Amino acid sequence: MAKKQAPLPNRLARLATRLSRSTTVAVLRPADHRRPLADVCWDVLDGQPGVTLAVSGPGDLAERLARHPSFTTAEADGWITGTLLTDLASAAGPPAGDPQADAVEQEVLAALGPDARWQTNSTHPRASPSGRSWDVVTTATFDLLVTARGPAYDLVLLRSQDD
Repeated sequence: MAKKQAPLPNRLARLATRLSRSTTVAVLRPADHRRPLADVCWDVLDGQPGVTLAVSGPGDLAERLARHPSFTTAEADGWITGTLLTDLASAAGPPAGDPQADAVEQEVLAALGPDARWQTNSTHPRASPSGRSWDVVTTATFDLLVTARGPAYDLVLLRSQDD
């Protein structure tokens, strides 16, 4: 008999731990449609071990996320794996893919659904190093926050890294 696969939120968190050599938070949880997504992000990130926020609260976080255009799941390909795999402090381009990360990303995209709205504090993590830009949300030298809300799930994915 085949071993039962762990729930997707657990697999995403374990993948983030395995791939990252820096501070990473990867949370996929039931959507809280009563509250703005920035409030959910704040709750997930505030007090997280290894994360020191440079924003003063959910309003400040929402403002930084609003500086970059939101996008749809159709445009979200590569955001999860790019966030987990790209060395934010390096001038090198994005690394080669990871089949397990790609598979988990596709499952997360499907779970969030085509109507999910995505927000980030940055340009795409697989953009050329000279083209990367972001609005800081942590006190780390580099950070990348990706968040999304679908009908059933909220995603909060943060990677922070010092050089």
